[in-house]
Amino acid sequence: MTLPDEAEPTNPEPPEGPLHGYAGDRGESAAATLPLAPSIAISREAGARGTAIARRIGERCGWLVCDREMLGYTAQDPSAVSSLLAELPLETTRWIDEQLERLQRGGLATLDADDEPVARLILALAAKGEVVFVGRGAGYLLPRESTLHVQLIAPLDDRVAYLSQLLRLTFEEAQREVATRDAQRRDYIQRRFRPGDAPTAFDLILNSSALGSETCVELILAAMMAKSNARFQESW
Repeated sequence: MTLPDEAEPTNPEPPEGPLHGYAGDRGESAAATLPLAPSIAISREAGARGTAIARRIGERCGWLVCDREMLGYTAQDPSAVSSLLAELPLETTRWIDEQLERLQRGGLATLDADDEPVARLILALAAKGEVVFVGRGAGYLLPRESTLHVQLIAPLDDRVAYLSQLLRLTFEEAQREVATRDAQRRDYIQRRFRPGDAPTAFDLILNSSALGSETCVELILAAMMAKSNARFQESW
């Protein structure tokens, strides 16, 4: 997140654009309702093309796409997180604290010291909105009213075949990879969140094998527009 250089301190007028370390006139923004725009959170079975579909949505909308690797790396970079928060209303940090407290108090999430930096980053990105999250339990962390929570599924044989081609594995190797990834993701969600009745945890469940990636993209975008219209129609 590269920002312009700081303006000269002698300039009596506030700069026109956002500057690094300069919050600007955020009085009006401080009154804004967070999140400022909707987000999409994609949960997926291994090999159900979740990342590919998320990237396609990002290309279509011009939205940021955040997967596990990107979130984990960025969460460990204090300067990147600070730059992100500098672009947001002043109450964003308080809003993040309130969201984490709501989750912990309600028994909806159990986050340890390693989980919290990533959870805070997810919430900070979602406060700004226009982000597609892939995995990391983002759909369980974020407010449901501002997030479209999608699950992508596909028949096992199709998922194995997809990973076999994507990772250049034998069919047997891909079978083991799918089983390992599915187990790790289930364990991650079960240990950190309270998913409740699995189907109703999602706004949309799509079979990417039956529908194809492009149809999944269209359906997700249509659902996102329909869900976000009531809340964001005046500001987004």
